[in-house]
Amino acid sequence: MPAVLDRAEVGDVSAALLEMLPGRPAADFARDSPGRARVAGQACGAVHALVAGVRAPAGLRTVPGPGIAAPAGQARVVHLDLHPFNILTGAGGEVTGVLDWANAAAGDPDLDRARTWAILTLDPAARARRGEPGWAALLDGWAESAALEDARADGSGQRG
Repeated sequence: MPAVLDRAEVGDVSAALLEMLPGRPAADFARDSPGRARVAGQACGAVHALVAGVRAPAGLRTVPGPGIAAPAGQARVVHLDLHPFNILTGAGGEVTGVLDWANAAAGDPDLDRARTWAILTLDPAARARRGEPGWAALLDGWAESAALEDARADGSGQRG
């Protein structure tokens, strides 16, 4: 976890200066190392399982969702912006850090997986990389590891 180096408050806006994390965005790793991109994608997908296991602390804003994935209705931390530019990877494709927690909330982990699936398949930046072998391998590994294709809009968790 990066150390907080400084913090500033300006009106209703706050900002924190954090120490730099090691690694580079998974998207860059996939472009430069297409042969190892699937492994990086699997590591990125595993982040969903880790975050989904974290109980949301009191006071974290709650987002609506199907509410079926959290045991006994216990909300979990959801990042809501997990994509290959917000996950840093090391030289072997391992995850070294997760950036941009501004949208984090308490909610259903299925919502987080569905949001990531939408970003990876519909975002214009993602669509522009569709022809890149490393990008395709990264997404395949990520989708498999996080079961992204199972995060259906109807909340059933079943493939159609």
